[in-house]
Amino acid sequence: MTKLLTLIAVLTLVSAAHGAPPETVHFQSLDGQTMLVVYLFHPESGKGEKAPAIVMLHGRAGPFSSLAKGVYDANTLSKRHKEWGEFWTARGYFAMLVDSFGPRGYPEGFPRGSYDERPAEVSEQTVRPLDAYAALKFLRGRRDVNPEAIGVQGWSNGA
Repeated sequence: MTKLLTLIAVLTLVSAAHGAPPETVHFQSLDGQTMLVVYLFHPESGKGEKAPAIVMLHGRAGPFSSLAKGVYDANTLSKRHKEWGEFWTARGYFAMLVDSFGPRGYPEGFPRGSYDERPAEVSEQTVRPLDAYAALKFLRGRRDVNPEAIGVQGWSNGA
Protein backbone atom coordinates (compact mmCIF):
# COMPACT_ATOMS: atom_id res chain seq x y z
CA MET A 1 0.00 0.00 0.00
CA THR A 2 2.88 2.37 0.81
CA LYS A 3 4.43 1.78 -2.63
CA LEU A 4 1.10 2.55 -4.31
CA LEU A 5 0.70 5.80 -2.35
CA THR A 6 4.29 6.78 -3.19
CA LEU A 7 3.66 6.10 -6.88
CA ILE A 8 0.47 8.18 -6.84
CA ALA A 9 2.32 11.05 -5.12
CA VAL A 10 5.15 10.95 -7.68
CA LEU A 11 2.72 10.87 -10.61
CA THR A 12 0.79 13.80 -9.13
CA LEU A 13 3.99 15.85 -8.80
CA VAL A 14 5.11 15.02 -12.34
CA SER A 15 1.74 15.94 -13.79
CA ALA A 16 1.58 19.18 -11.80
CA ALA A 17 5.05 20.14 -13.03
CA HIS A 18 3.95 19.79 -16.62
CA GLY A 19 0.57 21.46 -16.16
CA ALA A 20 -2.78 20.41 -17.49
CA PRO A 21 -3.12 18.99 -20.97
CA PRO A 22 -3.81 21.56 -23.67
CA GLU A 23 -7.34 22.52 -24.61
CA THR A 24 -8.78 20.57 -27.54
CA VAL A 25 -10.31 22.82 -30.19
CA HIS A 26 -12.03 22.01 -33.48
CA PHE A 27 -12.37 24.20 -36.57
CA GLN A 28 -12.61 23.81 -40.33
CA SER A 29 -9.48 23.61 -42.47
CA LEU A 30 -9.42 25.99 -45.40
CA ASP A 31 -9.64 22.87 -47.59
CA GLY A 32 -13.39 23.19 -46.93
CA GLN A 33 -13.70 19.50 -46.06
CA THR A 34 -11.75 18.67 -42.91
CA MET A 35 -12.71 19.44 -39.33
CA LEU A 36 -9.31 19.83 -37.70
CA VAL A 37 -8.42 18.77 -34.18
CA VAL A 38 -6.11 21.29 -32.57
CA TYR A 39 -4.37 21.37 -29.20
CA LEU A 40 -4.18 24.85 -27.67
CA PHE A 41 -1.68 25.51 -24.90
CA HIS A 42 -2.54 28.66 -22.90
CA PRO A 43 0.12 31.10 -21.70
CA GLU A 44 1.14 30.97 -18.06
CA SER A 45 1.15 34.74 -17.62
CA GLY A 46 -0.30 37.91 -19.09
CA LYS A 47 -3.89 37.48 -17.92
CA GLY A 48 -6.10 40.14 -19.46
CA GLU A 49 -3.57 41.15 -22.11
CA LYS A 50 -3.41 40.04 -25.72
CA ALA A 51 -0.68 37.43 -26.02
CA PRO A 52 1.44 36.41 -29.01
CA ALA A 53 0.91 32.93 -30.47
CA ILE A 54 2.74 30.16 -32.29
CA VAL A 55 1.16 27.68 -34.71
CA MET A 56 2.98 24.35 -34.41
CA LEU A 57 2.88 21.95 -37.36
CA HIS A 58 3.94 18.34 -36.69
CA GLY A 59 6.17 16.29 -38.92
CA ARG A 60 5.57 13.02 -40.80
CA ALA A 61 5.19 11.00 -37.60
CA GLY A 62 2.15 13.05 -36.55
CA PRO A 63 1.51 14.77 -33.22
CA PHE A 64 1.11 11.70 -31.01
CA SER A 65 3.45 9.54 -28.97
CA SER A 66 4.42 6.18 -30.41
CA LEU A 67 3.04 4.81 -27.13
CA ALA A 68 -0.49 6.17 -27.78
CA LYS A 69 -1.76 2.65 -28.63
CA GLY A 70 -4.87 3.85 -30.44
CA VAL A 71 -5.74 6.66 -28.01
CA TYR A 72 -5.21 9.93 -29.85
CA ASP A 73 -5.96 12.96 -27.71
CA ALA A 74 -4.33 15.76 -25.70
CA ASN A 75 -3.01 13.23 -23.18
CA THR A 76 -1.10 11.19 -25.77
CA LEU A 77 0.72 13.97 -27.61
CA SER A 78 4.40 13.27 -28.17
CA LYS A 79 6.89 14.46 -25.58
CA ARG A 80 8.39 16.82 -28.19
CA HIS A 81 5.11 18.59 -28.86
CA LYS A 82 4.14 18.82 -25.18
CA GLU A 83 7.53 20.27 -24.26
CA TRP A 84 7.44 22.84 -27.06
CA GLY A 85 3.90 23.84 -26.06
CA GLU A 86 5.12 24.30 -22.49
CA PHE A 87 8.21 26.18 -23.72
CA TRP A 88 6.07 28.75 -25.52
CA THR A 89 3.45 29.10 -22.78
CA ALA A 90 6.15 29.67 -20.15
CA ARG A 91 7.19 32.67 -22.25
CA GLY A 92 3.68 34.11 -22.45
CA TYR A 93 2.60 32.68 -25.82
CA PHE A 94 -0.38 30.66 -26.90
CA ALA A 95 0.90 27.54 -28.68
CA MET A 96 -1.41 25.77 -31.09
CA LEU A 97 -0.53 22.28 -32.35
CA VAL A 98 -2.54 21.42 -35.46
CA ASP A 99 -3.24 17.72 -36.11
CA SER A 100 -3.36 17.46 -39.90
CA PHE A 101 -3.23 13.66 -40.05
CA GLY A 102 -5.72 12.32 -37.48
CA PRO A 103 -8.84 14.01 -38.92
CA ARG A 104 -7.89 12.59 -42.32
CA GLY A 105 -7.60 9.03 -41.03
CA TYR A 106 -3.84 8.80 -40.36
CA PRO A 107 -3.41 9.46 -36.61
CA GLU A 108 -0.26 7.31 -36.38
CA GLY A 109 1.51 9.38 -39.02
CA PHE A 110 3.93 7.83 -41.46
CA PRO A 111 7.25 5.99 -41.12
CA ARG A 112 10.59 7.25 -42.39
CA GLY A 113 11.12 6.79 -46.10
CA SER A 114 7.39 6.79 -46.86
CA TYR A 115 7.33 10.05 -48.81
CA ASP A 116 6.24 8.49 -52.12
CA GLU A 117 3.51 6.46 -50.42
CA ARG A 118 1.73 9.29 -48.58
CA PRO A 119 -1.76 10.06 -49.84
CA ALA A 120 -2.56 13.38 -51.50
CA GLU A 121 -5.04 14.30 -48.75
CA VAL A 122 -2.11 14.97 -46.38
CA SER A 123 0.17 16.71 -48.91
CA GLU A 124 2.56 19.19 -47.34
CA GLN A 125 2.46 21.24 -50.56
CA THR A 126 -1.28 21.54 -51.18
CA VAL A 127 -3.20 20.58 -48.03
CA ARG A 128 -1.18 21.29 -44.89
CA PRO A 129 -0.71 24.99 -45.72
CA LEU A 130 -4.52 25.26 -45.70
CA ASP A 131 -4.53 23.87 -42.16
CA ALA A 132 -1.88 26.41 -41.11
CA TYR A 133 -3.87 29.30 -42.58
CA ALA A 134 -7.02 28.05 -40.83
CA ALA A 135 -5.08 28.08 -37.53
CA LEU A 136 -3.91 31.63 -38.25
CA LYS A 137 -7.49 32.70 -38.96
CA PHE A 138 -8.72 31.04 -35.75
CA LEU A 139 -6.04 32.70 -33.61
CA ARG A 140 -6.60 36.11 -35.18
CA GLY A 141 -10.27 35.80 -34.22
CA ARG A 142 -9.53 35.33 -30.51
CA ARG A 143 -9.81 38.36 -28.24
CA ASP A 144 -6.88 37.20 -26.10
CA VAL A 145 -4.39 36.79 -29.00
CA ASN A 146 -2.41 39.62 -30.55
CA PRO A 147 -3.36 39.20 -34.25
CA GLU A 148 -0.13 40.87 -35.38
CA ALA A 149 2.15 38.59 -33.34
CA ILE A 150 1.53 35.06 -34.62
CA GLY A 151 4.41 32.87 -35.76
CA VAL A 152 4.84 29.33 -37.01
CA GLN A 153 7.06 26.42 -35.97
CA GLY A 154 7.17 23.19 -37.93
CA TRP A 155 9.00 19.90 -38.01
CA SER A 156 10.03 18.06 -41.20
CA ASN A 157 6.75 17.54 -43.15
CA GLY A 158 5.19 20.49 -41.30
CA ALA A 159 8.09 22.89 -41.76
